[in-house]
Amino acid sequence: MSGQYIRLTAPPATERHHGKAFAQFDPKTLYLVEGADPVALGRASSQRGSHRANDPDTGYLNVPTGQTALGRDHALLCVRNDCLYIAMKEHDGAILGAMLVELRLLSPHSEYYHIPSGSRIRLGVNGAVGVQLLVDIIVEISATDRWSATSRKRFIKGLPA
Repeated sequence: MSGQYIRLTAPPATERHHGKAFAQFDPKTLYLVEGADPVALGRASSQRGSHRANDPDTGYLNVPTGQTALGRDHALLCVRNDCLYIAMKEHDGAILGAMLVELRLLSPHSEYYHIPSGSRIRLGVNGAVGVQLLVDIIVEISATDRWSATSRKRFIKGLPA
């Protein structure tokens, strides 16, 4: 079973964009299997039994409700041909390069777009005008799980045999 480890992190808390701060969330490591169904990226729910739990190995981010333009199932991530791809679902977004220059604006219901390692995803570009916190995600891609917690606990659940 081949795939990629995808590390999602927030920008530093001190960083700002035109006076707006970035939403902070716990880093996540996803293991995306080559050719598997896409994984949803969106706002986590605090309701018990919700499929949108803020687990370390899901694409759901725990950000302040009502302060961001992040939707419940904002985008979809998948791995094809050992490359990471993203598509926007109900909301818009942008792929930003290393210099934080917009590489590609993605509208709702977009086609899949390749994300190179080290890129940044901004979720909710048009809706970000009226919010307090921007949602930027720094994406790192690796063939091995090189990120672990200080307790040596792995961020992903064990893969099925």
